[in-house]
Amino acid sequence: MKTWITSAVNVLIVSPADITDPRGGAGNRALNLAKGLKKGGNTVIVLQSKKPANRQVQSNDFEIHTYFQTICKRELFFFNDVNPFFWRAIVKLLTQRSVDIIHVELPWGVAAVWALTKLIGNKQKVVYSSQNIEATVENERARYARTEKRARFFEIVIAYIEALNTRIVEPFAAHLSDLILCVCDADKVGFMDMYGINADKIELVPNGTALQEAQSASRDKDSLGLDESKLAVVFHGTYAYAPNKEAIHCIIDQIAPGVRGRHEPEFVIAGNGVPRCELGSNVKCLGFVDEIYTLLKSSDIAIVPLQSGGGTRLKILDYFAVGLPVVTTRKGIEGIAAISQTHALIVDDTEEFIEALAYLIDHPDERKRLGTNAFELVETQYDWEIIGRRLNELYTGLKK
Repeated sequence: MKTWITSAVNVLIVSPADITDPRGGAGNRALNLAKGLKKGGNTVIVLQSKKPANRQVQSNDFEIHTYFQTICKRELFFFNDVNPFFWRAIVKLLTQRSVDIIHVELPWGVAAVWALTKLIGNKQKVVYSSQNIEATVENERARYARTEKRARFFEIVIAYIEALNTRIVEPFAAHLSDLILCVCDADKVGFMDMYGINADKIELVPNGTALQEAQSASRDKDSLGLDESKLAVVFHGTYAYAPNKEAIHCIIDQIAPGVRGRHEPEFVIAGNGVPRCELGSNVKCLGFVDEIYTLLKSSDIAIVPLQSGGGTRLKILDYFAVGLPVVTTRKGIEGIAAISQTHALIVDDTEEFIEALAYLIDHPDERKRLGTNAFELVETQYDWEIIGRRLNELYTGLKK
């Protein structure tokens, strides 16, 4: 494997998600940043949450360590700053391994890591790797829990506790860290305006896509149980994430019925936690799909009807990487340097969304044009290979 020439750095990556078996955006980003650092010739150690016995934690690329953060099957990474198992794991690694930089994915745990480096007397640099302005995202999740008809009282209370905790934790994470990584310019402005962070402390390391892996995938509708006679319109995302859940219900309740009668595409919804089912004649929910690029290569159009959330969506970059034409809201493509009608069709409301989708269904040449332009965009700006080089440069400079 080709490597980049850099000054070697020993990096400890702390992630609440399982990067050996990523099932959402957080795990995918952590995994690909770790790969980029490893390819740069650095030593990479990973600390992640302990998984159930039926899910093996192993990696040929990184030294993997785990800590306990689950109670009654609920992940409590929101409280890692006061988690004694988390503290013990950090202390053990810092006293037994040579570490230059501690890279913490998401804000929960940054303050604990900073405090422990001071108590132990080490001089590691602490990096807060953000994916959103998390306080805003958790406020939206709490709002959604309160308005969702199916939500139980206990879930609403927990959502509000987690939102309150994040509003307290994130400013500390931002101020105590030596460097903040953010995924888009809007988030950088958010850190500066909300928390008073100096711009020099914030660096842009965008989300990306595994371009080579995406291109090597094959189209295989049969293995996924998709109808060969219909165009496949795809959306994927973690179901527990409130903006994704809103988008899925919008597809089922409004978009799919809106095109039925005039067109007959098959709407395909996938993601961690998505219930497996078939709804009517044109909606198929597949649940979690291991080979996500096979699903995308087997699709014809991608849709992203997101109305809330922050950061940038890895799903759109994955769609672009396989050359899929995309219909999206402005919120859905926020933070990505895409131009409407050049790289995607970007709309303002559900009625316009349905019309744009119907247009693409009827115009195969337009689907091809948008897909080609979208691929060229990720090829030059959003390939994890490019982003990995950028991160290596930052960490080489931070070590000095």
